[in-house]
Amino acid sequence: MEDTMIYFIFGAFRSGTTAFCHLLQLANGVVAFVEHPPKLCIEARMLYEDRLTDPGEIIWQARGSGIQSVTEKKGLTYIDKNPNYLLFVPYLLRRFDCKFIYLYRDGRDVVRSMMDWHDIQQKDIYTLAEDETGSERIDGTRFPWDYSLLRPRESEKLYLGWRLLSRFQKCSWYWARYNELALGTIGKVNQPKRFMSIDMTNATAKEMEAAYGFIGLRGFDPAKVDELLSARINSVEWRSGKENQFPHWIDWTEELCQLFGKFASPMMHRLGYQ
Repeated sequence: MEDTMIYFIFGAFRSGTTAFCHLLQLANGVVAFVEHPPKLCIEARMLYEDRLTDPGEIIWQARGSGIQSVTEKKGLTYIDKNPNYLLFVPYLLRRFDCKFIYLYRDGRDVVRSMMDWHDIQQKDIYTLAEDETGSERIDGTRFPWDYSLLRPRESEKLYLGWRLLSRFQKCSWYWARYNELALGTIGKVNQPKRFMSIDMTNATAKEMEAAYGFIGLRGFDPAKVDELLSARINSVEWRSGKENQFPHWIDWTEELCQLFGKFASPMMHRLGYQ
């Protein structure tokens, strides 16, 4: 395992995973991918709902040749980031000699970012017919990232009332569920040396230096890392040039705090934010 040259990065939407990959690309000998095709949006949803046959073969067909083309070149490290790897972790481990970096972020920051991402950037957060009464969006192939977002399973009590929730409530539930599944998956795999977890809420060069060490990357430059961290890569403002519209959680009303806490409070405690 000391010679591992394959690393997968996963974390909930708007948790800093894209910025993290840009920071890793500063290193020497890195080939880093950010959600490159196939993006596995539909496959991840099917796996979540226990409808995907042979996930191991799916992941091999999606990534096998690409990984081989990188790792067969001496000295190159393959890094691949996608939130849809969440439930594919066990199958990736069976197919590749790989390690993982799991990124997480304060749920209040994630939810705020998701709300702004929808309102300012893409309009694609929980907009399908299964989410909103009157929506005509039903095709997962046309709206793949929205389709890939976690939702309550049919067996869950919340499933029947899902459409009645606000987007804010749905995003709060999503953040908690994603991290619940991530921690559960890591625990079931029970190979701690293959995993690194990083809190991206207020990430600094120190966390990035630790990540470089975990991967074995060369060329860590704290000045360049600090510069990119300050640039807030892939933030809504960075992508759109527009300032955040949804209020910072410090300014949330008591009602918003209660709505968020209803779904996210246990995970906030578990991750040490409350």
